[in-house]
Amino acid sequence: MAFDSKTVGSDPGESFALTRELGHTYLPLDATPPGFIVLDEKRGAALAALADALIPGDRHWPSAADTGAAQYADNSAARSGLQREALIRLADALLAATGAGSPEEAEVAAVAAAVEEEHGALFQLGLELIFEGYYRDGRVQEVVEQRTGYLPTVPVTGMRMDPFDESRLEKVKERPSRVREARS
Repeated sequence: MAFDSKTVGSDPGESFALTRELGHTYLPLDATPPGFIVLDEKRGAALAALADALIPGDRHWPSAADTGAAQYADNSAARSGLQREALIRLADALLAATGAGSPEEAEVAAVAAAVEEEHGALFQLGLELIFEGYYRDGRVQEVVEQRTGYLPTVPVTGMRMDPFDESRLEKVKERPSRVREARS
């Protein structure tokens, strides 16, 4: 998680509650955000402006707008009442910091800094969801793979293994379990 109780301007309880909700809002990899579900047009534009300021893109990397990162954040938050309300509050804070207008490109950084200072947990939730949406995009994953050799989808989809002699696992199967049931 990108944020915790030390996040500037945040309530530790709110940070913890928002963090716990992230596991319940996961969208499948093949889910393509159709548009904004939670945010209206004005709020969606404010969140999209923030996303584009954070990830403007260049000749190698697509921008946040190209990947639908803001729409992903909205669609993901739609799956949790707590996150839905938090995303609306974040968008309202962005609008309030710009005088209820959509922020101009030059002032987005100043607006983002002001909102982060005053609403740390909300801002960090927005960042987390925007970056998650961005790095799920296939074009971004291709750039990551080309530049680093890392396959970003492996942790989610797994990788193909060559056939092997499964009898080699018998000793491991005889060992006692090293896991226990976690309490929820």
